[in-house]
Amino acid sequence: MSAPALRTLRVLQAAGPGGGRFTEVLWPRCDKLIALVHLNHWEIFSLLCELRRVARIVLHHANTFPDLGWWRFRADLPGQLARQAYWGMLTLMTSDIMAAFAERAGLVLERPVTDVVRCDVISLLAVSDGD
Repeated sequence: MSAPALRTLRVLQAAGPGGGRFTEVLWPRCDKLIALVHLNHWEIFSLLCELRRVARIVLHHANTFPDLGWWRFRADLPGQLARQAYWGMLTLMTSDIMAAFAERAGLVLERPVTDVVRCDVISLLAVSDGD
């Protein structure tokens, strides 16, 4: 697996599905790695608000609606009904939801990358020019 579109990074924040697939690709390109996995929507939005002080951000998160993401979402369904979220659940997330969260946190989604990690999105974010 390679990530040719991504340059060397000072800090990496990975939020979303785990397993370390994308972290493995980015680790050699980072000075500092912060990995948060399987976050709920409130935690993701709060994280985006905190990351406004960083010029460029790379977030690894779920992509629910392609076939594999939807299969995983449906597989998690019985265990999620009327219960607290369990570790390893797939967070309902798409590039459009991430873009809306980013905009409301004062960030802009520069580019969603969907061809590096199957079923996931790598969102390249930056601080909004308007802020």
